[in-house]
Amino acid sequence: MKYLKFIGFSILLIAIGLIIFIISTTGRETKFSSSPDFEYSGLLNIKNGQYNKYRDYIPLKDGNKIAITYLIPKNQTVTKFPAILSYTPYTGSIIVPNMSWEDRIGSKYYVGKWGPDYESMSFYKINTLTSNGYAVIFADMRGTGSSTGHSGPFDPIIIKDAEEILEWIANQPWSDKKIGMLGQSYNGWSQFAAASTKSPYLKCIAPEMIFYNIYTEAVRPGGIYAQKWAKEYSEQTLEIMNRNLWNTLYDLSSYPSEPVIDEDNDGKLYDEIPILIENDLHSYSENMEYADGKQRIKSPYIALTMEHEKNIWPREMSDKLFFINDTLDYFGRKTTQSENSVDYLIHKLQETKIPVLLTGGFFDGFSSGIVQSFVNLEKTNPAYLFMTPRFHLPARLTYPYWKLFNYKYDSYDGHLSTQLQFFDKYLKEIDNGFETKKPIKIFTAFDGWKFYDSWPPKEVHPQ
Repeated sequence: MKYLKFIGFSILLIAIGLIIFIISTTGRETKFSSSPDFEYSGLLNIKNGQYNKYRDYIPLKDGNKIAITYLIPKNQTVTKFPAILSYTPYTGSIIVPNMSWEDRIGSKYYVGKWGPDYESMSFYKINTLTSNGYAVIFADMRGTGSSTGHSGPFDPIIIKDAEEILEWIANQPWSDKKIGMLGQSYNGWSQFAAASTKSPYLKCIAPEMIFYNIYTEAVRPGGIYAQKWAKEYSEQTLEIMNRNLWNTLYDLSSYPSEPVIDEDNDGKLYDEIPILIENDLHSYSENMEYADGKQRIKSPYIALTMEHEKNIWPREMSDKLFFINDTLDYFGRKTTQSENSVDYLIHKLQETKIPVLLTGGFFDGFSSGIVQSFVNLEKTNPAYLFMTPRFHLPARLTYPYWKLFNYKYDSYDGHLSTQLQFFDKYLKEIDNGFETKKPIKIFTAFDGWKFYDSWPPKEVHPQ
């Protein structure tokens, strides 16, 4: 009997210990596996969850509101921080509906938070940036996420909004008025868009995996309409995301955006999303139900989601683009694709002379566009090129290629190290020698990383 009591007491103590551990843990330790070429002191002592999270709206001059998430470092010796902005149509903060307690416990163990709210950036990168004293910002473009209004792909109004967003960030009490940007694909275009405003607060950008000309590289490569790509990208990504639906049918899962307004004032935002059925892709309506059984009267979340239905979607835009100089009508804002593509915006970026770190992937369809951007910037701006062995997605080198190339390290870690060094140099003005290293870093299959001074490299001879 005493033996059984002892076992029972021991099990109880173990269970209590596990509960205390799960509640108090900040997640698993961040460990890096970058090659010696990318070792950097900023990757040491990365702590999970060293920030406070806030949700808010940026009021625009035309009455629309941009949803913003900002993560402010804590336990720092300073109170003002440089900011890293992700300006996105892909929803900055999401909610995972009906998240089970098992999944929440797993989330707490692995990343240090219970959920169901998450940001559209890896915790790996968030923790690295906040541990190094950067505020991390996510802003939903108008007509996307939890922002109000409606827009279209590469809409010129998105450029105008960027100037107001940068102004708002710079004038927050936690901001030191120095802002950098990062992100790939559409988030890469938004950096060129923001830089074209010549905002005095935008000090550097780090676009990844982005075309040089949207018409020739995305809509009609080789003159042939990429109909399947335009349709699937539109319907399976942007439309589902910006209708705030819960989709796990397609390769890229989508979740509703995190609300900004706490309608019932209970201190929780995730319960302001109406009950959603997984993979039910019908639009929102005013008579939807909520988990707490309480009806919301004129819910602002439902109202903004229904506003997004007015968006011009990529498939609709692409269907009308027969020629590169065709005029597009964005709700009365008329422009041509050649006036809002990177190859046009880059001329304004050249005038700003701000530093640019360009990242491409050899297996990505926009790899040539990244190189073109570098070639057109290297004589006017501090420009850097990082060419890595990856696809558009995922960000890391996939296992078959990792094995084929006999690559012993994590290429994502090398990229993160390069980005951090770049931001440390041009936002914090840390003398880390980044600008003295060769500006071109290229991974070569079987031979590893090579470093060059210019493009095309003088050491390379065409056959």
